[in-house]
Amino acid sequence: MDNALKEKGQEERNKVQLQQPETSQLQDMIAGLTFLKKRKDVDVNHMVVIGHSFGGSLAILLAEHEPSLKSVVIFGPAGYSWNRSP
Repeated sequence: MDNALKEKGQEERNKVQLQQPETSQLQDMIAGLTFLKKRKDVDVNHMVVIGHSFGGSLAILLAEHEPSLKSVVIFGPAGYSWNRSP
């Protein structure tokens, strides 16, 4: 996002910020859960995700893709960017 801001301005940064939660960042979270589910020391019946700010937005999107999650706790999802996003 910083590169987009420097190279093309705030509008381009906003576009990148809106794309990341639905692409690479979300895929990273899904991969992390997949890894945890394979571990013998993880109770897959009690998995919870917690996120703050950008991570809170990601946690909501992750819950949509991972129905096995038991709970999602969020704090201020995308609060920093409300007034700068379309």
